[in-house]
Amino acid sequence: MKNYRTVTPEAYLAEPQFRGNFGAIIICAQLAEKRTKHDLEARYTARLALYRRLYEEGFSEKQVVYTHLHIDLLLILPQPLMIRFRQEILAMEKDKNMPYLDSISRMCREEGVQEGSLAQARESVIEVLEIRFGEISTELHERINALDNLRTLKIQLRRAITVPNLDQF
Repeated sequence: MKNYRTVTPEAYLAEPQFRGNFGAIIICAQLAEKRTKHDLEARYTARLALYRRLYEEGFSEKQVVYTHLHIDLLLILPQPLMIRFRQEILAMEKDKNMPYLDSISRMCREEGVQEGSLAQARESVIEVLEIRFGEISTELHERINALDNLRTLKIQLRRAITVPNLDQF
């Protein structure tokens, strides 16, 4: 057996016994997760290679979506790399006829829209508080930035507009 710390997922998948085996891609994602724990750029590269392989192998839509979800959970990327990854996926979609990529890229776009809406809502709450009461504490800033529900943020924005003083917020 090869050492997962030194062999890339691509090397495993190149072996004949793994061709056309979507389970092997999931295993490679697990190996890549361990191998790239402290190297996010390598994780990005491994994740992108696994996605490309999914489409090159000609798996069914169900297999692609199932495997995509596993790769997504295993090879988590920080936001800047995830944005870059999404851009690469969209470029792949344009360059090649990948029938299942559309649903995955659509999920990525929807997720990006959700993240953008949350970020904008957080900024609005903070901005209203700063306009009304001046500089706010780092703690309050962090509490607002930790909110991840649009409905809650909308309620907090209304509170920021109507609360008589910062202590009551």
